Amino acid sequence: MTPLVRAVPSKRRLSADRKSGFRQMLFDFWLAALPLIAALISVVLQAHGDTTLRLLTAVLFSASLSLLLKHAMPSIQSRRWGRLMIMLGFVGWYSLPGLLNLWTTSSGFSDELPIFIHEETLLLTILYLALFLFVWVLASRLFGRQSRNSPEQQPVSSSNPAVLVTIALLACAIGFLPYLLSGMSFRDIVGSILESRAVDKPWTYTENLGNRISAVLYLTRSAMTAGAGLLLVVLQDKRVKIGLRIAGAFVASIVTVLLFFDQGTRSLTAMMLLPAIVLLFTRAWTRSKFYATTVLLILTIVLFFALQFQLLFRYSYTRYETADLLLDNWATLSGTTDYFSETALAVAIVPSYHDYFRESALLQFAVSPIPRFLWENKPATEVAWFYTLMRWGIDIYTESGNTFPGIVGQYYMSWGWLGPIMIGVILAFISVRCDRFLSRVSYAEDPYQFAVGAMLAVWLLVTYRYLSPGFLYPVLFAAGIVALSKRLPQRKQQWMKKLVQTSLSQN
Repeated sequence: MTPLVRAVPSKRRLSADRKSGFRQMLFDFWLAALPLIAALISVVLQAHGDTTLRLLTAVLFSASLSLLLKHAMPSIQSRRWGRLMIMLGFVGWYSLPGLLNLWTTSSGFSDELPIFIHEETLLLTILYLALFLFVWVLASRLFGRQSRNSPEQQPVSSSNPAVLVTIALLACAIGFLPYLLSGMSFRDIVGSILESRAVDKPWTYTENLGNRISAVLYLTRSAMTAGAGLLLVVLQDKRVKIGLRIAGAFVASIVTVLLFFDQGTRSLTAMMLLPAIVLLFTRAWTRSKFYATTVLLILTIVLFFALQFQLLFRYSYTRYETADLLLDNWATLSGTTDYFSETALAVAIVPSYHDYFRESALLQFAVSPIPRFLWENKPATEVAWFYTLMRWGIDIYTESGNTFPGIVGQYYMSWGWLGPIMIGVILAFISVRCDRFLSRVSYAEDPYQFAVGAMLAVWLLVTYRYLSPGFLYPVLFAAGIVALSKRLPQRKQQWMKKLVQTSLSQN
C-alpha cells in the first residue's frame, strides 16, 4: 500500500505543474496578442493619429519587455539562449527604437529617411511587428512541445580539447594568410589595419557581389573568427595545459584586435566574443547569481562601449569626435540598431515603388557556397539591392556599401503581410532547435559544443538585420572544428585497433 500512497502526491504535483505551465503559456499568448489586437483595432477604425501611434508603440514595447523580463531568468537557468536572444533582439532592434522615435521627438524620424513616412504606414509597421512577435511566441511553443514529445536523444559525445586547440590555431593561421600574401611590409600592414575602412587593402574587397578572391577572403576570415572564438573558450577550460591556454589566449587576442580594427564589423566581433562571455556567465551563475549578474553587467557595459567605439573608429571622418559621439543615441548605438525606422521605410516603398519581390532566403542559403567566379549569374538578393537604392541612392551591383530593412521588412518586401508570419515561424524553429542542442550539451564537460550553440544564438541576434548566409559561416566553421576534434581521436583509435588486429592475425 505504501507505493500507492506515495504515488498520489506525485500525480497531484504533476497535474499542478501542467496547470501552471498551461497558465504560463496562456499568459504569454495574451501578452504577445495584446499589441496585435490593439493594432488590428486601430487599422479597422482607421485610427492612426499621433496619440494612437504613441500608445501602440508603448503597448508593443511593454509587451515585448515583459516577455523578456518574464523569461530571462528561466531561460538562463534552462540554457535557452536562442529564445533569450530572440526576445532581447526584438526589444533592442524594434520595440525600443519605435518607442524612442515616437515619444522623444516631435517630428518622429521622417527627416532622416529619404521619403516621408505617413501615419498609415507607421500603423502598418506596428501591426507587422506585433504580428511577427505573436507568431514567434505561438510557433516556438508549438515546436518546443514537439521537441519534448519526441524520443529522448542520446547526449552528444565530448570534444577532445588538445585536438581542438590545434585545429583552432590552424584556423586562425589560415586567416592570417591574406595579410602575409599581400606583399606589404609588417609596418604597412599594421598601418592599413588601423585605418579600418578608410583605405583600400589587398585583403579586403568592396564589391558587394564579390570578385575572384572574395570567396577565399571571406572564408579565411570566417575560419579565423571561429578559431579565435573557440580559443577564448579554451582559456576557461582547466583540463587544457596552461601553456596551450596561454598560447591560445595570445593568438585569440591578436585576432580580436585584428578583426576589431581592420574592417570594424561589429557582428563578427560579437559572434567571436559573446559565446565565451555566455559560457563565463553560465558557470558563474551556478556559483553565485549576484556575482554572475555583476560580471554580466560589467561585461555588457564594456562591450557596449567597445562596439560603439568600433562603429565610430572605422570611418576616419568620425574619429576626431569619437569622445563626443560615444554616447550619442546610445540606446540604439547611434541609430544603427533602429530597425523600426527601416521597417517603416520598407512598408512605405513596397508595393508603392516596387511590387513584392517573392524572394527566397532558402535559395540564397543554397547557392551561397558557390563562388561567383564559377557561376557568374548566381542569383543575388534583389531586396537588399532595391532597399539600398531607395535608402542611400547606391546601386550595390556597381558600388560598395549596403543597408538592410531588418528581417520583418525583408520578408514583408517579398511576401507582404504573410512575410512577418513566415519569418516568425522560421526563427521559432531555429531558436527551439538551438535551445534543444544547448540543453543536451554539458557546459562543464564540453564547453566547446556549448560555445557553438551559443554562437548560433548570437547569430539569431545578428540576423535581425537581414536573414542571409553571410554571418552563418563562422558558426559552421566552429561546428566543423568541434566535429573534427571528436572524430579525429576516434579515427586514430580505430586505426590502432585495426593495426593490432592485423598484427595478431599475421602472428
